[in-house]
Amino acid sequence: MQVVDRHERHSQPDAGAMSQMPMNGPRAEHALTVQRLRVPSLSNDDRIVVVVAPAGYGKTTLAASWFRSSCGGECATWITVNEAWRDSTYFVQALLRSANLAGDPVDPLEGEATFDDALNRLVSKLESRPERSNLFFDDVHVLRGSESATYMARLLTKAPRNTRLVLCGRNAMGLDLSAVTTRGLVRWVTQEQLAFEPDDVRGLACIRGRAIDEESVDRVLEITEGWPALVQLALSIPSTYLAGGEGGFLLEGMVYEQFFKDATANRRQAFVAMAAAHEFTAGMLKALEVPNVAAAIDEGEQLGIVRRRGQVAGEGRYVLHSLVAEALLRSARGRSPAVDAFRSRCAAWWEAQGDCYRAVRLMVLANDVPRARQFLRDHASAFIERQGKHEAFLALLAQLESREPELGSLTLHAAWANTFLLQAAEAERWLSRTDLWLATDEGAAESAPRARRTTAAQRALLAVLRDDPAMSLTCADCWLCAEHDDTDADCFERGVVHAAMAWGKKCQSEFFDAIAHLRTAQDQFELARSPYGLTWVRVVNLAALIKAGRYREALAASTSALEESEYHGAGGHNAALHAMRALVLLERDERAQARLEIEAALPLLPTQGVVDGLVPGYLVAARLQAADGDVAGALDLLAEGERVGEVRGFERLQIAMGGERALLLMRHDDAATAQRLLENLGLTPAAAQAGIRRDRAERLWARLHLVHGRPERTLELTAAAIARARHGDQQHKLTELLVLHAVALSRCGEAAGARAAIVESLRIAALHGYMRLFLDEGPELIALLRTMVLQPQASTPALAHARCILASSSAGPDAKAFVELRPTERELQLLAMLAHGLSNVEIADRLAVTEGTVKWHLHNLYGKLGVRNRTGALREAKSRGLLAA
Repeated sequence: MQVVDRHERHSQPDAGAMSQMPMNGPRAEHALTVQRLRVPSLSNDDRIVVVVAPAGYGKTTLAASWFRSSCGGECATWITVNEAWRDSTYFVQALLRSANLAGDPVDPLEGEATFDDALNRLVSKLESRPERSNLFFDDVHVLRGSESATYMARLLTKAPRNTRLVLCGRNAMGLDLSAVTTRGLVRWVTQEQLAFEPDDVRGLACIRGRAIDEESVDRVLEITEGWPALVQLALSIPSTYLAGGEGGFLLEGMVYEQFFKDATANRRQAFVAMAAAHEFTAGMLKALEVPNVAAAIDEGEQLGIVRRRGQVAGEGRYVLHSLVAEALLRSARGRSPAVDAFRSRCAAWWEAQGDCYRAVRLMVLANDVPRARQFLRDHASAFIERQGKHEAFLALLAQLESREPELGSLTLHAAWANTFLLQAAEAERWLSRTDLWLATDEGAAESAPRARRTTAAQRALLAVLRDDPAMSLTCADCWLCAEHDDTDADCFERGVVHAAMAWGKKCQSEFFDAIAHLRTAQDQFELARSPYGLTWVRVVNLAALIKAGRYREALAASTSALEESEYHGAGGHNAALHAMRALVLLERDERAQARLEIEAALPLLPTQGVVDGLVPGYLVAARLQAADGDVAGALDLLAEGERVGEVRGFERLQIAMGGERALLLMRHDDAATAQRLLENLGLTPAAAQAGIRRDRAERLWARLHLVHGRPERTLELTAAAIARARHGDQQHKLTELLVLHAVALSRCGEAAGARAAIVESLRIAALHGYMRLFLDEGPELIALLRTMVLQPQASTPALAHARCILASSSAGPDAKAFVELRPTERELQLLAMLAHGLSNVEIADRLAVTEGTVKWHLHNLYGKLGVRNRTGALREAKSRGLLAA
């Protein structure tokens, strides 16, 4: 049996509220309550309880009653989620602070720590507690569509057995709960269970000391549809309204009639002030000379129309019930100038507290648009570049735009925010609005040169997201040329331009220039204190090292980049870093580690914004599947990557995926299909005259000619390609071409030339740690290496590396060790879904991933279980105790 208050507070964005009993937490309810029997109490078996319903259904009150009952001998933490939690950096820090249970703190997240480290520390701390820990999250729906929603789902998956989590939110919370649901860890409390029924209406009327007949009960439920908040209000009005039929329940009017029509002037003024302020504290209202503040707040709480939302500066922060607020403001329409003036004063108060979000919101509500626009303009850089509050800024901008469509220079900041969220199309839309503003607004003439330079910087960065190096370099050059006329250029903007320039130079294999631009970009972003910019530098730096073939340096750079970037909530950028690191590890033949990295990358891979991350991600996943013998699965994954490239307009991704499919077919004795595929893609030496198409076509057709017994044609292609690879200092590509050249020379009977090419390729490989490049070429190359090693010669790094390659080729994959590995948490989730008969498409939908990612996980799962299909997986899982028999 639960005691549930039928009034519920409504969620609004704020800086966050976290409370722990006994000092804080949800305040004890003294509004009228009703006993509920349909919602069971928390039990020892509950691991995760999700309370989901629209506003006004008593979710918070239900959770608050559970919270208070759990404080007897257990740790309990109350967390109110709000807009600030959407930004993943804030989410991490706030979550760690919330773990300060019973005076046993978890250290705050340090700059070098990763999010996973922080989450694991939190889980470890919770697991070590002798008593149960209870974490209550209210208003979780605020996270919908943000990266923090992914982190919340990860917390639910990792939570130890001695921790209970209660989540309250409105419908469509946007969390991936399928994993914990399929494991039987979730109990759902829904709108249907929380809606009032006749007994509830009678019980509430009885508590109010009010007689009510069956006809009136039916009438209340008919009008309110069982919505508890409306039932509470309906039972607050005279009985004549329940019996009358004219116009039904005009709730706002009745609320005003009941609570405020006959109220004293001071009482009415206090409640109108609360409605106008939207959110308030007693101190704020007193500072603004509102009469009888303390008495009005206390009375409102007793009536259930004032709800406590947390604390600000050590005092309670409150909000008036929305229906009550609307009724009061409607009654005050004749005094709207006074209401607006009061809201402006409230905005000034919040501004003095340093709360920019609430200040701007009230300025907009007060119709003080010029002030709101200027204030938002003054604080935009802090919101976007330093604090990373991109979504919060866009939310404020949307409110401002609803009152004033002409946003002026704020369109520039909106473009930055969307670019940082990897929303290229939306960012371009805002840039188009900026161009229109500059062309049509005479007042923009003075700021036009700087604004146009800023748009050049933004378009340079957008070109990176669109994988267009020529445009990126052009826009960056435009900005750099304009910089000479402006010695006061913004350091963040300068960092963006140099990062974009570095990326363009990387694409042209001008690595020395790329590194120089990256150093400048890093210096500028450090001056600007921009974590986002520094993450971009790390991604571009790693991409440049990989393209140059400097894999040992790339491995070290990826380690430090992931350590430094995870704290800043890099999200999609981290997926790119994991994917590129996986490519390096796979080339070193460290397949187990490569699997872990690609598993971390795959969930975010299709939506992340850099082709330099997409290409290695799909390549590594496909190559690992092919190495395990699942060629069909590898081809499917490559086809998915090709579709992603087509949908997003990434030609480089399409070419890479198509070329890899052809290579895989050649290596599995289907050269005819491979040749047709290359011809369909336009990847032929004749059709591809320059750039990535020529580069890819030459290497693929060099192999194809070897398959067809035409080594002399291979030599023609590799000779020119080797010269270009030397000139561009692309070591991995040069090594691959030298290997193909050596095989072709050997077939032509030129043993000395073949040996020279092999030795050069091994010298480069030993320097950078290449292994798979040799192992994947097959028996013919291995035979050449063995012949070379057996000849009398002095010991060299190249010779030692050749012996390592031969040792790896003899060992082969350790299939037994792979079978003995335990399935990962994600693989166990898929296993449970298989047991429920879900298809791959249904599983992908439940987990919010692509079908190709599901196939990847299933492939690994089948390998670890030593089976080939679903039926075998389920049978083997039951025999191992991974599923209930």
